[in-house]
Amino acid sequence: MSENKRGFLGKIMGLATSPRDVFSDIEEIDLKRGIAIILVIAVLSGWAGMTYFTKTELQLPGIGSSPGGFHGGGPMFSPGAQDSSGLDPGEIRSRLTPFIAVGGILGAVTRWLVPSVLILLAANIWVGKGSSKRMLAMTGFASAPLIIQQLLRVIDAYTISVADIASLTATQAASSGLLGRLVNQAFTVFNLFGVLTIMLTAVAVSVNYEATPRRAAFVTVLAYVVYMILRVYLPII
Repeated sequence: MSENKRGFLGKIMGLATSPRDVFSDIEEIDLKRGIAIILVIAVLSGWAGMTYFTKTELQLPGIGSSPGGFHGGGPMFSPGAQDSSGLDPGEIRSRLTPFIAVGGILGAVTRWLVPSVLILLAANIWVGKGSSKRMLAMTGFASAPLIIQQLLRVIDAYTISVADIASLTATQAASSGLLGRLVNQAFTVFNLFGVLTIMLTAVAVSVNYEATPRRAAFVTVLAYVVYMILRVYLPII
């Protein structure tokens, strides 16, 4: 199908019905459009992370003491609370919030870029030669399901209670061992929207490298498994 018949939004919508045709239409020139999709995901990710943070209790070890006997043990700063050390939790929160937003934006970009680079490396080894620039454009489009995921996160961030966030944070903190971190990362990378992205990426690999679906799926899943393991030791990516 020609570019005249399928525009930018048409390509995104077409991923749900005819992904192979869509990826066949994508060329190196579409890299900017693929990056635009990633930037939308990044902005939504930063927005959600910032909103979650405004409802998160801040625990700052070694600051202040509470009447209940917490001396330098990390008082919990909930919205509206006042620390005995004189620090204003609201001011601390407002200063940290922009960094949380930037972290969410950069995290979304690295969650696209790192697996994409791993796919390029794996495909060059096990599949053959293909256009790297075109592949990056394709993985950008393949990330389209993550737009829905981040939109749902934004909605959840506005509706979730402070108590639910505290409970979730405590649950994640309890999974601090290697096995627990692996399980957490498995759910993070291979959730519903992550799996949809991986499936679309496998189709993209097959088209870009003219590989069989089985070999393309092997390369894609391998790259994401390596990425998941890397995140266990380098959560920043």
